Formats: sequence, structure tokens, C-alpha cells
Amino acid sequence: VRTNSSGMSSLIPSNDNDADDDDDGVDHDDITSYALDHRNQTVITCSRNNLIRQYDVNKQQQQHQRVQLVHTWGRSGHTLPVTNMAFHRSNVFLATGSIDGTVRIWDVRGRYVTHVYRPFASEHGGGSGRLSVTAVAWKPVLEELIVAIARDDGSIAVHDLRDKDNMDRVVILRDHDSAVTSMDWWFGNNEEFFVSTGRDAILNLWRIVQQNDDDKDHGNDKEERKKRKKKKKKASATILAKKPSVIYRRIQTIPVYEQVEGMVLLPSDGHHPNQLQIITAGSKGVLRLWKAHVVPGHTPQLKQVLEQPSSQTFGAARGGYLGLVLNYKAVAEQSKDEVLIAVDAEHNLSFVDSKLSLNRTIVGHNDEILDLKIIPHSTSIVVATNSPQVRVFDLENFSCSVLDGHSATVLCVDASPCGRYLASCGKDKTLRLWKADTLQCLAVATGHTEPIGACGMSQKVGKYEVGGKAARNGGGAFCVTASIDRTLKRWNLLGPEEWNIATDAGPVELEVATSVRGHEKDINIISVAPNDSIVASGSQDKTVKLWNSTDLSLKATLQGHRRGVWDCQFSPIDRVLATSSGDKTIKLWSLSDFSCVRTFQGHLSSVLRVRFLSTGLQLVSSGADGLLKVWTIRTNECETTLDGHSDKVWALDLAYGGNVNAKNRVKKDLLVSGGADSKIVVWEDSTAEIEAEERAQQAESVLLDQKMANHLRHKEYSQALEIA
Repeated sequence: VRTNSSGMSSLIPSNDNDADDDDDGVDHDDITSYALDHRNQTVITCSRNNLIRQYDVNKQQQQHQRVQLVHTWGRSGHTLPVTNMAFHRSNVFLATGSIDGTVRIWDVRGRYVTHVYRPFASEHGGGSGRLSVTAVAWKPVLEELIVAIARDDGSIAVHDLRDKDNMDRVVILRDHDSAVTSMDWWFGNNEEFFVSTGRDAILNLWRIVQQNDDDKDHGNDKEERKKRKKKKKKASATILAKKPSVIYRRIQTIPVYEQVEGMVLLPSDGHHPNQLQIITAGSKGVLRLWKAHVVPGHTPQLKQVLEQPSSQTFGAARGGYLGLVLNYKAVAEQSKDEVLIAVDAEHNLSFVDSKLSLNRTIVGHNDEILDLKIIPHSTSIVVATNSPQVRVFDLENFSCSVLDGHSATVLCVDASPCGRYLASCGKDKTLRLWKADTLQCLAVATGHTEPIGACGMSQKVGKYEVGGKAARNGGGAFCVTASIDRTLKRWNLLGPEEWNIATDAGPVELEVATSVRGHEKDINIISVAPNDSIVASGSQDKTVKLWNSTDLSLKATLQGHRRGVWDCQFSPIDRVLATSSGDKTIKLWSLSDFSCVRTFQGHLSSVLRVRFLSTGLQLVSSGADGLLKVWTIRTNECETTLDGHSDKVWALDLAYGGNVNAKNRVKKDLLVSGGADSKIVVWEDSTAEIEAEERAQQAESVLLDQKMANHLRHKEYSQALEIA
């Protein structure tokens, strides 16, 4: 785990000088497993080179304080990587399970091994083939030291650490045909149950009973049973002193019809103390709730009572769910929201309530960021991430929603100035229009013969209120698309009332209003003027063309760049246009006579994006070198260079101060950048704070100068020397 200087936390090196550590105490190898103790204060990690480390993550630490590396335990003792870790409720014992099939029990206080459990031989109930450890679980009882170990062959071994010398008491369960992925115990109504799930698509429910060794029925031989009864009468006192054996009896097997990768048992609440509730997640990407009422003397029957809404499921096509975690904080606070956290194949964390409805999603990994736009009047951004799904992030908590509809990679996105509509285009040659609040697809436009690489929506807010015949004839809002087929197309959008009526029957098919062949090479960018009168297009043919927005008739051609044009943007204040090119320059063009009035040089590689700051007096640009630069137009000088990316910065957008609603009002300009390094970086204008700090320093300096002068005048040289 590593974050940058402006991020959440870093790591401090310990006193142990290990060759595998760098200066920050971070292992160069991947972390294959970790465990957080039940006090939320200690994290134990194990990396691919089998080094175990202990970190202090006490939440009492300050937000930007580094996480403390407390100890490096050394090698784990396993011959292959560790894939499972689990803390006992006492936080004293830690179990580590490895691909080599062994489980080692550690005393965390002394950092030494107390027990080692290996797979049993086949003649003793063990399995054969791959015996990698797939899951480790402790019995959630503080007074008992019982651990369950699941392996790849479908076997489960339940060990009691206090019976290490009597291996006959080890419980071996062999009722799964494939790897067991989750196990847990449930207690209620004076009964104990054990639940296991696996990749064989079944869920097993076991009743736990205790009986003396002599009560076991080893066969049907009457003479043997009579001998045991006589022996029991003679040595009853000895038998009572023996510890009873624990038997796991399978009472129900449920087909789940998907490989189960995660399972949690919901704690019993005060309203239903005898209700067994299980939630499963697996390869089909659907959460399911199973319930059974536990009555003494009766066998509980688990039944599926709830399934995740189909519109919120992750789905099998995207890889399904890989894990499920119970949010103990929500359980402790008796909250119905965000009770579960589901982990999917795209590394997303989905927070789910008790009704299996999705509350929010945190994206763990983005692919290459191709384009992004800040949604006006909100704190959200819409992002194209080199995938068919469009993602909408909330900048306050970085939760994410997904727009799923495209069949191929999405290349560009845009947002309407009113913040109600989103547009996306991609390699499936279609334009899709979405409603920003409900994330519903309103319309689909088809007509291009090649992938669509650029789109631009009309910029006048009032036009989005126009509907009816006026909107269909071009008097309302519109969207312009540009494709690799080198054509531009204008699509007229409907009014708000018509969208509400039309979407009940599914997305509307938009009809092209105007189409024109625009350039001789690929078109990279489309930009619409603030007054909707002009549409600008930039192409790899080194030109920028200006078109009348009504009929896409050519108005002017801007020539001057020596390489392809990557971006063009209209000023929000003046009648000027900024363009960026592969020739490493930014040019400013006058819309009065279409002449170049400024050229900015300073990037060492192609300039991919350019934006005007809110005052219209400065520009910000991003390049293929991963750098962002801020330019002052009047002086042609670069004021500052921002280094936040390690690869091409393909996406850049700006939210002007006050350009959001009153509830989430942004007082300063907010800049968001995204690049080929898969990072989204949010930048905030700190000019006012820096100037205020400089003024404070100047005032303090003047005050100290005056004090020193006063001391010198009164010949108080020692005090003057201290100030100096």
C-alpha cells in the first residue's frame, strides 16, 4: 500500500534492516494476504516472498500521519505464498494458510509458531490432488480455540488447538466436490450450526452435537454394542471425566447454481433471535439471502427469500463477485444501510443494505482514462475508462455508478450545461444519451460507419427546455458527433416532457439532422461555442474548422499547426479559441478575423488538452509527458507546472467556482485530470491561500524588523540577536 504526498498515508520503515524493504518500509513484492485484528488497530501482511510484517493502523492517528511499521516477523515458514489469514477473537492467535497446504498458528505477542497443521493422508480421511488452503476460519467464541481449514479438494478439517496431542478428535468433513471458499458458525436457541459454501455451487448446513466416545455407533454388531454397554457401566466415572467428542451432522445441502465465492452470516437481532440468515455471492454476480427459523428439536430448512435487484447486479459477463464482507460497524450501530461490502472481478467495492439494494460503489481500479467531464451543478464526473461501461464518480467520496449500454469501448463523453444529460460515444458507432440523476438511457443514435471519437453538446441551458416541433426542427438542444469516417453529424434532442413519455418504452432512436464530411483525416475533438452558434472540430490533418451549428456549413478553416490538432476550446469570456497540437504548442485564435494571436511553447511532447480558467485570462494544458501547465495569456508565460501523472494525460476538465448547486457549492475552480496511468487527479485552486500566507509572512517579517530596530535603539543587543 503506497500513496503520494497528498494522499492518505504512507509507511515508515522499522528498525529492522531487511534487504527486501525500500526506504519507506514497503516490500517490493506483491502482498498476497493480510488480516486486520478485531480491534481495528493491527494489520498483518504477507508478501509473495513470504515475509510477514505487522503495521499499526490505530485510528487515533492523525489523517496524514504515516502508518507505523511495527515489526518485520521474517519468513512465514511456508514453502509457497500465503493466501489466507485470520485473527482469533482474542487477537492473540493468527492463522496463515498457504498454497502448500499447511496452516501455521502464530502467537502475535511473541511472533512465534504454536501449531502447524498439514493435510491428512488419504487413509486417515484426507484428500488427494491439490490440497492448497482455500479458506481459514476461527470459531467466533473467545473461550474456544477452534479453527476450520478448507482445501482445494473440498475437504474441511476442524482442529481444536487444545487437543493437539489427540488427533482422533479432528473433525474432517468431505461433503464438497470442489474448493471450499467460506465457512462460519452460528449460535442460537441453544443450538450450534456450521455453514460451508464452495465452488461446487452448493451450500451445506451442519448441526453440531456433542457426545461421549462410547456413544458412537461404529456398526450394527449387537455383541459389540452389548460389550460397550457393560464397559460403560463398569467405568462410568472414567467416562464422565473424558471430554465429549464433537460431531458435525450435515442436515441440508442447497444447490446455489453458481460458484459461491463469498458468504456471510447475519447476526441475530432482537426481533428475530432464532432466525438463521445467510447471504451468498458468486460467479453470476448476484447476491442472495437465505433464511431458516431454528426451533429446538426440529431440523431448520434454509430457503432463498430475497435476491439482489436485477438492475443492480454485477453480472456473470463482467466476472461476478469474488468476495463478501460484513460491515461490523453498521451491525454494531444497528444500521440497515451499507451492511455488506461485495467485491467484484473489476476490483470494485459495492456497499449493500439489508434489502440487498446498492447504496454506493467505490472503484478500486480504472483502466486507461480516455475522457472525462465534470457534471455541472453537482460534485460528480463522468469518465470513459477504456471499457464499454461509463463510470460516474462522486468527487466527495469517490463512490461510483456504472452506465451500461455500449457494446464496445467508450471513447468520449460529454455533459449538458444544465447537468441533466450525459452523452457517450464509442467503438460501437453509436451515440447514447443518459439522464444524469437516474442513469437511464434516454436515446440511441446510429448512422456513423466507423467508431465515434468525439462529441459535443449544445451549451445554452435554455435550449434544453425547448420541446415539441421546435426541438425536432432544430430550435432546441443538439449534439454533434465526429467519427473516424471523417464526417460530422448533428442530432436534435427532444424536450424534457417528451423524454419522460418516450423512455417508458425504452431508448428513443434519434434521427440525424445534418451530416457533412469534415476533414481529410481522423477527427479528434468537437467543441461547441457558449452561444451555440459555432461548432469547432480539430483533426489529424493539422487544421481546425469552424462550422455553423444550424446546418454544419463551413465558416472558416484555421491553419498553422504543424501536427495533428488534439483539442480546441472556446473562451467563456472573449471571442477566442484555444487549440492544442502534436507540435507541442498551444495557439490562441481570434474569432473576428480567424488569425492566430498567441502561441504558447513549453511542453516537451504533444499537448493533448487545453482549458480556459474561469477568468478567461489563463489557460491550463496537459501533455503526453504527464505534466499539466498553467499559462498566463497576457504574458505568454507558464506560471506553474503540475506533476501528478506518470503517463499521457488524455482527459482534462474544469469546474468554475460557483458552478455547482448551493448544497455542494464549490467556491474555487476545480480541475480534474485523467490519463493513461489509470489515475484521476483532482486539483484545487490554492492561489488565495498562498497569497494570504505570503502576506502573513511579510507582516510578521515587518513586525520582527521593527522589534529588532527597537532593541538596537535601546542597546538591548541580546534580544536583537535572538530576533536576528
